[in-house]
Amino acid sequence: MVGWVAVALALPLVLPHSQLHAIHGGEESVIEFASVGLWVAAAIAIPVFLRRASAAVVAGMLLCLGAAARELDFHKRFTEIGLFKLKFFLSPDIGVGAKVCGVLVILVLAASIVLVGRAIWLHLRASGGWRSEWARCAALALGLLLFAKSLDAAPSTLKSAGVMLSGSVTRMMGSVEEHMEAAAPLIVVVGLALVPRRRRRQRPAASEVAIDPATIAAAPLIRR
Repeated sequence: MVGWVAVALALPLVLPHSQLHAIHGGEESVIEFASVGLWVAAAIAIPVFLRRASAAVVAGMLLCLGAAARELDFHKRFTEIGLFKLKFFLSPDIGVGAKVCGVLVILVLAASIVLVGRAIWLHLRASGGWRSEWARCAALALGLLLFAKSLDAAPSTLKSAGVMLSGSVTRMMGSVEEHMEAAAPLIVVVGLALVPRRRRRQRPAASEVAIDPATIAAAPLIRR
């Protein structure tokens, strides 16, 4: 991960602007398509590695697909104002139907977050807490997303406070942000892939299963 960050910091310094823009400078850049593909892969990996059907599994898939749609800017593709901004619902230029759809999308995402959060909490209590590998992957992925969003908001926040960043610093921050957003779904997939391995480790071998002495004593009678 440290090496990935180092590469993200170095790219704006060694590549010309045109090549840098092609890598992670727009919605059709390489890193954007990679992020979308990795979030879709994470959505597919949830039922594949968890091997169960539940509301939490469906909710997790919806969150991953929602993240992929967010990378494609679907939240503001059909209107000039982003779906997750309050002025989307206050603007008189946006129709009632769009606002109702927006409310439904937000309610579905909120319910999905609650379901997934509850499932993760229950699984943590049953699998040794944050000592498990998948839990560390989940925490790392969430941390990367929060870090990326803070980098995204930093230039405008600092500008409103009277602090102007140079172009090179802004490009480096943008590069790190895009790469961290792509790393998050990859780490989610890795964490999901570790779940079956942990289950196999926790499953006792046949030779280790304790057998009741009374059952052993009654074995000759059972065979008769």
